[in-house]
Amino acid sequence: MNFLDFERLSKNIDRIVEYDASSNKVFGSAYLVYQDGKTVEKCFGSERLLLERPITASSLFRLASMTKPITAVAALILVDRGLLSLDDSVDRYLPEFSNVKICDVDGRLYEPRKIPTIRNILTHTSGIGSKREKLAFMTPSDQMTLDAAIAFYLKIGLDFEPGTAQMYSGIAAFDVLTKIIEKITKTDYLEFLKKEIFLPCQMTDTTFMPTPEQQGRMVEMHNRINGENAVFPMQEGCVFEEIPCTHFLGGAGLVSTLRDYGNFAKMLLNKGQAPNGVRILSESTFVELCTPQVSRE
Repeated sequence: MNFLDFERLSKNIDRIVEYDASSNKVFGSAYLVYQDGKTVEKCFGSERLLLERPITASSLFRLASMTKPITAVAALILVDRGLLSLDDSVDRYLPEFSNVKICDVDGRLYEPRKIPTIRNILTHTSGIGSKREKLAFMTPSDQMTLDAAIAFYLKIGLDFEPGTAQMYSGIAAFDVLTKIIEKITKTDYLEFLKKEIFLPCQMTDTTFMPTPEQQGRMVEMHNRINGENAVFPMQEGCVFEEIPCTHFLGGAGLVSTLRDYGNFAKMLLNKGQAPNGVRILSESTFVELCTPQVSRE
């Protein structure tokens, strides 16, 4: 392992922040670097564009797609317990997927040769919800709950034959995985995450449904308009885009703090063992998590 020079690293972070601030690129930022028991943690600027409320390690950020690694670990916990296999097809848990069709952007329907598997979902090879032009037809009622969203994904069909291509699925495929986890565990997804990941990893501020107090610590979404700093307004009651917090968005819906997510990252660095010593994933399952699953050819 190449060890970092933490004094030099700290100075480099300061230089980057000074450049960003002088160039009016961002109004706030937070940094955490951890290696071999040593940590650099730095916070700069404000949580809000026009309010001098400093960013701290307790400021809450919208995780967006950094939610996906947490959901992937949640699924692998069930693999460890023999309750789920990566090669199980989705219709084993959600029978409605047994009749899913491939639907191109012109509305033509095709029979898939196979139903997507859990492995397909985790590797973005499922064909579920990869084309934004089809997702544009999603209505507010489709976004209200996990069940409503999955009914919509079935209606628009798969985007390609599972396993034949790799296309990023921003929310849809991980919604399906989230529902499967709820089906298997017979529990609310957020409660499952709290018990199995957040509690042992000491992630006390990570949630799909921020309280009013947590909302007050939320960092505004940064934007640039005509070369100037601006904010991207979020709809009330939503964390990711216009999808309400009533929809446990396993691919994009969590909020968290620098330290909370740092604890999750430390668990991964420690090969599946939480900072408090609790093992989240077996070492063999952790190896599977770190092994490339899709050919680069």
